[in-house]
Amino acid sequence: HRFHQLYLSPEDLVNKLEMVRTCSQKALCILRCMGGEPLNGIAVGTYAIDKKKGTKYYDRFVNFAKHFQENDLICAQALTDVKGDRSLRPFQQADPDLFVRIVDQRSEGIIVRGAKDHITGAAASHYIFAMPSRILTEKDKDYAVAFVVPCDAKNLTHVVSPTLKTADLQEDRPVSS
Repeated sequence: HRFHQLYLSPEDLVNKLEMVRTCSQKALCILRCMGGEPLNGIAVGTYAIDKKKGTKYYDRFVNFAKHFQENDLICAQALTDVKGDRSLRPFQQADPDLFVRIVDQRSEGIIVRGAKDHITGAAASHYIFAMPSRILTEKDKDYAVAFVVPCDAKNLTHVVSPTLKTADLQEDRPVSS
């Protein structure tokens, strides 16, 4: 799918932005515009980590990207942390769940806990790409995590407000309707 192309040049990114603009003029939401950004971000990040640390994250990413592209899947981004006291670093928060963090590592993967804000289309997506929203220090290492999770994963809770403007919603919920 064109929206899930990995960028090989600055022109690829410009072309993607033009495609998003054109599609957005024709439809309210196409649920596709955000797919390329996390794929490209995770591609760059995993490649850099592997070169520095000798890990195999990039190979695992490439396999996932192929699966994602071949099956024409939809993703949402969860980039924004719900934060708390914005003057404090993630590890300093009174409530550690205001940022997503690793709480356990097992042979089959990691266990995370915390909250993220995601885009509106998350409930209609196949996957959520979660990434940190700020530069982190060594003391924030438990919060330095990027991952992909199925939208229907066990113990994942979505808090969603309605966006359709119907008479019953406007009467019951005048602000959020």
